[in-house]
Amino acid sequence: MRGKSLLWAGSLLFLTGTASAQTPAPAGPTPPPSALPAVTGTPAPAAGVPDACAQPAPCPQPALGCAPGGSCLPDGWGNSRNDGRARIWGSAEYLLWHINGYNVPPLVTTGPAQFPVGVLGSAGTQVLFGGSDVNEGWYSGARFTIGAWIHECRRLGIEADYFFLCERNGGESFNLPVLTRPFTNGNTGAPFSEFAAFPGISTGGISINAPSELMGFGIRLRKPLCCGCCWNVDLLGGFQYLSLEESLTITETGTFAPNAPFPNLAGRTFVVTDQFATENHFWGGQVGLEGWLRRGDWVIGLRALVALGTTHQEVDIQGSQVVTDAAGAVTTSQGGLLALPGANIGRVERDVFTVVPQVGLNLGYQVTPRITLFAGYSFLFWSNVVRPGDQIDTVLDVNRIPNFVTSPNPVIPPRPANPFKQSSLWVHGLNAGVGFNW
Repeated sequence: MRGKSLLWAGSLLFLTGTASAQTPAPAGPTPPPSALPAVTGTPAPAAGVPDACAQPAPCPQPALGCAPGGSCLPDGWGNSRNDGRARIWGSAEYLLWHINGYNVPPLVTTGPAQFPVGVLGSAGTQVLFGGSDVNEGWYSGARFTIGAWIHECRRLGIEADYFFLCERNGGESFNLPVLTRPFTNGNTGAPFSEFAAFPGISTGGISINAPSELMGFGIRLRKPLCCGCCWNVDLLGGFQYLSLEESLTITETGTFAPNAPFPNLAGRTFVVTDQFATENHFWGGQVGLEGWLRRGDWVIGLRALVALGTTHQEVDIQGSQVVTDAAGAVTTSQGGLLALPGANIGRVERDVFTVVPQVGLNLGYQVTPRITLFAGYSFLFWSNVVRPGDQIDTVLDVNRIPNFVTSPNPVIPPRPANPFKQSSLWVHGLNAGVGFNW
């Protein structure tokens, strides 16, 4: 507009001077000075021409890889270099992330067909499940991001993202001639076991179901802080939500022979279920920085965020036994083996302060003015979460186990307990995707 104004003013002076030298004054009275239009300042733009946003001046000497005349504009995946017209951006990514597992005590054992059978520490006892981490490994998932500049001069933007990891089940099933479930007899303090299968007495199996799901979403504002010809740093701030839902369910089935040496078990079929379910829901405020550096068609981006807020923790422990006798009559009892009434059965919840830092590093290549392919590494840490394996107490009061042996020595305080133990979640891995803008 300034160049046009100078050209307009120069033309006016040139035309005025020419008229004074060569063109006679028109006939008639001269209008009074008050009727002449005042010519001061820069003339207003012509009707219908919008005012341009005030953009920083181009780089006088662009850095290596920058196109001449590049302007200082915020950038993003898929955003065309040196083009301030893009208002909306987004990306879609494939995630291959590794999650740390949770530890579980020995839950299923086998051993020689002799009593005591499957007891921890006994000769020949082999742990089939437990004593190690569950659900540790690589998960596939996806992440989607969408954003837009809400200020026409690109001084403030808003973006949202959503990610999820596909459910993974770390459980197993076992069908062997000898199958047992070990625990500690809290009444005597000695190692003990319950058997689901034993030659000549019972046949059965044990299955463990252990699903795990992680997802999250966020919404934040983006404010450019500083930039150069081919780099920029943005301030991010907003809201973050995370959800981790896991459970561990042990299902034991057993059918006792009609001549089993236990009168209360002979000819009966048992289904014993213990379930330990946990939920974690995080809500908090998030703040961080994101920076970009371009060299020709290559771009590298680094994002660092931290969220502070509250995690709502829930632990739900349930157990049951369903017994069908030889005549087909069904009896249901509350309490399985590791989840017992009057002890740890029930739902408990609480809120705890939580810190969730995140880091992401990406390298991309701009294949068209509007599309960028990129790949990188992501890391997320979530403090103070509850996970199923940490809620299992294997010290039991045998008097509380339905259809089991009894003891004259009660356990005080009641066992098993609900420890409501918390730990931390680590998530890290690779991501690859496509960015775009329009």
